[in-house]
Amino acid sequence: MRAVVNATPLIALAAIGRLHLLQDLFDEVIVPQAVWRAVVAAGADKPDADTWAAAPWLPVMRAEQEAVLDALLLGLDAGEMEVLLLARRIAPDRVLIDGRQARRAAFALGLPVKGTLL
Repeated sequence: MRAVVNATPLIALAAIGRLHLLQDLFDEVIVPQAVWRAVVAAGADKPDADTWAAAPWLPVMRAEQEAVLDALLLGLDAGEMEVLLLARRIAPDRVLIDGRQARRAAFALGLPVKGTLL
């Protein structure tokens, strides 16, 4: 099974020492570039940043930007938007995202959504 993951599930699972659960549950866990930048580059001073940077099983993939974004995606942060755009392109088995508005957008797009708590 393949999943596209947003920052919040990565942060939450690493914080409780359970990042490996993603690797246990999915054959492939894809991280959009904007999410990687937010979690690893911008979060380099955070305690768990080295956990993600040292996880070779978390490939980073570029989300193709569309010329016209659906109005549905307005108001989402860069990571959430890239998760949804990438998921629309590669059709993963799951989209792992926690933000309420992003989850609504994912449901509206017909994507198979799961979150950290759901």
